[in-house]
Amino acid sequence: MTGCVASFIVRFMATGRCKSTLWACSNPSADTARSGRHLAQGLALVEGMAFVAPDHVRALAVPVLAHRLALDPQAKFSGATAAGVIADILRAAPAPA
Repeated sequence: MTGCVASFIVRFMATGRCKSTLWACSNPSADTARSGRHLAQGLALVEGMAFVAPDHVRALAVPVLAHRLALDPQAKFSGATAAGVIADILRAAPAPA
């Protein structure tokens, strides 16, 4: 995994901490980032790729992190979902070139 993809994981997680729709969210700790990195490496391997691409991280973001989010009650009442919030965060975190 290149440093660019690892930085993308950290930026993605840090962006999530600032979302107003979240009541509580995942902490961008080294353990969480490491777990995401390992899962992305596994997905790349299963797909027969020798490297991890940002698309591997995007593909795993919802299944890995959605259960760690607690939406603000107002956001939840408005129809927001954890998957939608993660999708918004992914759009806000620019992928490495």
